[in-house]
Amino acid sequence: MKRLVVLFLVLAMGSLSYSQLAKKERMPLTTSSKAALASYNEAFRYFENVDMAKGIELLQKALTEDPDFFMANYYMALMSMANDEKFKSFGDAAVNCKAKLSEAEKLIKSTMVSLLEKKDADVTAVGKKLVEMYPKDINAYWLLLNLQDIAGDTDGSHETLLKALEIAPNPAPVYNMLGYSYMRLNQNAKAEEAFDKYIQLAPDNPNVYDSKGDFYMNTREYKKAYDAYMKSNSLNPAWGLSKATKAKHIFEVEEPARIAVTALVDKLTAAFKAKDAGTLVPLLADGGMYCGTDPSEIWNKKQIAAGFEQSFADPSLVIDYKVDKREMLIAQDGNSAIVVEQAFYKTFSPNIAWRLIYHAVKSEEGWKFDFISWSFIPRNEDIGKLNKALEE
Repeated sequence: MKRLVVLFLVLAMGSLSYSQLAKKERMPLTTSSKAALASYNEAFRYFENVDMAKGIELLQKALTEDPDFFMANYYMALMSMANDEKFKSFGDAAVNCKAKLSEAEKLIKSTMVSLLEKKDADVTAVGKKLVEMYPKDINAYWLLLNLQDIAGDTDGSHETLLKALEIAPNPAPVYNMLGYSYMRLNQNAKAEEAFDKYIQLAPDNPNVYDSKGDFYMNTREYKKAYDAYMKSNSLNPAWGLSKATKAKHIFEVEEPARIAVTALVDKLTAAFKAKDAGTLVPLLADGGMYCGTDPSEIWNKKQIAAGFEQSFADPSLVIDYKVDKREMLIAQDGNSAIVVEQAFYKTFSPNIAWRLIYHAVKSEEGWKFDFISWSFIPRNEDIGKLNKALEE
């Protein structure tokens, strides 16, 4: 899944019976109910495999068995941050827990106090303290990752993942998160290595192929993304189909249209710069509308063709501009597109950007423009200056 929230992937935090050594190395978990602890541990095994619905169901079961279960309330609060009412309800339950909490849990509780006051509070210092206290407990790293994610600390969370990988008893979910982390850092080669390692460690988990599909979508390898999503779907019908459908639409419909429209725009630009009306005019649809930079300049094809021929005949006219930005929006059916370009036209507007808006349509004759608008787009802070200059 794309950019998984860390808490969905945490491992179980222990059981009521483990060795004294393990007790010292792992953060204690306070609950009065063995049944609640069992449900809690099982919930996080499902989260580890990215079965969100079943995991949440089991966390809620743990709270039914022990309503004062601090960590269960804490994680339910974090998972409910998008819902103010639920977040406050579970957060208050965690903060008002009557159980005798461990020192680690008291520190964790302090983060919830801060988050209830401000949802994006930076409480990562507490997470770092927990890692210092329990450097061999993967759950301390998961908690730190949660807090770093809330604070938006991308670099810090990446560093934490690398450290977590060194001590994780099950590194599969760490590799998954590392893959997304590397993608956010635009390190696609390392991202692919991480996702491939995830597949190697958990080949029967549909999420491994879903994640690899997300990687291929990010690198615009849409056919590969489709195949990966369908592999995920073959392992579990609840997975991958909607993503596969989107990927298929892109490589079958959107990408061919994008390639054709890009070629069309490039051809028009080259003809315009070369002052080649004979190449440019046939790219325009007969019933189109073409708008110049002046408010009076709204032309049909015949009018703009005449304007091009007259302007291009002037040997002193130099058309020199470089496109700084191009955005394209392809229609769902792949038969039309909007293109927006921005540039600085050295001759006419060296200090005011020029925006070109195209609408292209596909017909039996191929792709053509049925709408073009050339306009100047001053920066907002310059509008007052321009208005003042025009008054003088």
